[in-house]
This record gives sequence, C-alpha cells and structure tokens, in this order.
Amino acid sequence: MITQGKFNLLAPLGKQRLSKQDAEKILSFMQTIMYPGKQDEDFVETRIRMYEQQKNKSSLTLLPDKHSAEEHVKRSNLQAYIWKQCLLKDINYPNPEECGWQVEENSLVPVWFHCSQFPPSLSRRKPRRQKHSEETDWTDDDSEEPPPAEPPEKKQRSETTKSSQQSHSTLFHTSAVELSPTSDSSSSSSDLVLIDSETVTDSDYSDESDESE
Repeated sequence: MITQGKFNLLAPLGKQRLSKQDAEKILSFMQTIMYPGKQDEDFVETRIRMYEQQKNKSSLTLLPDKHSAEEHVKRSNLQAYIWKQCLLKDINYPNPEECGWQVEENSLVPVWFHCSQFPPSLSRRKPRRQKHSEETDWTDDDSEEPPPAEPPEKKQRSETTKSSQQSHSTLFHTSAVELSPTSDSSSSSSDLVLIDSETVTDSDYSDESDESE
C-alpha cells in the first residue's frame, strides 16, 4: 500500500455516509492491494484469473464478487465511523440495516450477497425430461399426430377375447380330429355342430370324451 502510494484510497473510510465515488475507491483498494487485481480488470476478471492460477481449486481465497464486496465495505465503514467517535461523550450509531446488516429473528446478521453468485452465461437450467418424453417423435413426418393410446380396460378386454377365441378354435379342431375315427358321419357332424355352438371348457370336453368312448 505504501510502496504503490495507494493508502489514499482508504481516506474516505469512516464517514457517516459514503458516496458512490468513495465506495469505488475502497473497492479498488480491496481489489488491487488486498488481492492481486489489475487496474484494467473488473472483479469478475480478477476472480477468474485467480481461479485459473490455483493448483488446488477453492473459492475461499478468491476475491469476492463486487456485490458482496460492497456490503463488506458498508460494514467496515460503519465500524470505522464508530471508532472515530471514541473521544466523544455521545456516540452516533447509524442504522445498521443501512450499513450491510439485516435483522433475522431479533439478531443482526451480515448481508453476504443480494444477487446470483454466477454470471447469466453460467446459469444452468433443469432438464425437462417429462416434457421431452411427451414430445417423442412417433413418425418421421412431424405433421402427423401420434396414434391415440388405447384405453387400458378396452385393451385388456380385447386381449382376453382374442385369447378365448384362440382356445375355442383349437378345441374345435382337436375334437374334430379325435371324433372322426370312432364315429360315423352323422354323429361326427352333430358333435361338431354342438361344439361349435356352445362354449366348451377343458373340463367339459374331458367329460364328453369319456362318455363318447
């Protein structure tokens, strides 16, 4: 600070109210003296350069972002302002909520930051997987709509009916083959008509086979 002649940057510290120009001087002291920032850099550029030069990556030793630094300057100015009144009988205490503090549950806590810690270009969005699954292409032509889904109850009912028809058809052909060697043409045809017109289960078919034999 003395070698570079920048101790004058802290001269405004301890005023009752800091102007914007005074706050910028103190911020410049923080960036270029307390941290290895350069005159032609802003806070973000200094933070990035410091992070790139680290061997063990950590944010603990980085220059704070500018918004957080401004709140820190307000608290430091409040403390210096009270110290400068140490010889006075009655000390003026400014409102701490205007000097980098806030009240939470009847206690004063520092205002660490009041905006996003990342620049807008680095903000991340949550993937909308549910919407992506709903918009899955059914065909190569985007103009065509996906086929309507069949209701679960109707689909189950159709599968049951189809399975029942297949079992009846198999039973019909099996009975025709088994009855033809042992019965004449008239009895065989009557048996076939009976089986085709009635709903036959496995148990009923076994009983009728025993009786025919």
